[in-house]
Order: sequence, then structure tokens, then C-alpha cells
Amino acid sequence: MQCDWINKNQNLLLTGSCVGGKTNIVCALAHAVCMKGYGGKYYCLSRLLLELTQTKADGSYSKALKSLAGIDLLILEDWGLEQLKAAQRNDLKEIMDDRHASTSTAILSQLPTDMVSINR
Repeated sequence: MQCDWINKNQNLLLTGSCVGGKTNIVCALAHAVCMKGYGGKYYCLSRLLLELTQTKADGSYSKALKSLAGIDLLILEDWGLEQLKAAQRNDLKEIMDDRHASTSTAILSQLPTDMVSINR
């Protein structure tokens, strides 16, 4: 809650069963982050991937990636629920590469940690 992990550009992985409280925990952390003056954005992963597909169609993909790279805390919920297509894996790789060591990302998944991967 002190946001030291945001200052250090560290990431967070929360896993657990459905209705286990992951969303409530990350919302409380995001609230603390915003109260400290940082910005945050929450996405259900499938909706983010759909939005990125649409930005490719309208020519604003690079702008969308740049915007995502600058968010202090990007929250991605429902990681690993659906198998990703190659283009979607590439989109996530681009996002994570752009954010590496410069911003924080929180990933929420219902899968056990040994099953959570970008290849899923």
C-alpha cells in the first residue's frame, strides 16, 4: 500500500480461484497507487486484445502501444483463460517489452502460477 513496488517498477502476479478476492486486492492497490499521484488502467485481457485488433484496423496501433507503455500501473485480469493467437501473443510481448523496467504491471489469473505463461 506504500507503493514502493510502483516506485521500483516492479510487477505483480495474483493467482487464485474464481471469487477468491484477486480483483478486490488489486483494486485496493490501484486506489493506493492513484492516491499517491500515479495513474493506472484496468483491462480484462480479452477486451484489451480486441481493442488492439481494432487499432490495427484504424491505424492507431502504435499510438495505443505508446499509451499503454506510459501507464504507471497496467492491470490485466483474466490472464490465461483463452488460448492466444500468434498476433495476440505478439501484442502482449510488445506491451511487456515497452513496459519492462519502466512501469508496473499487475496480472490476475485463475490459473495456478506454474500454468501462467504468455504462450497460453
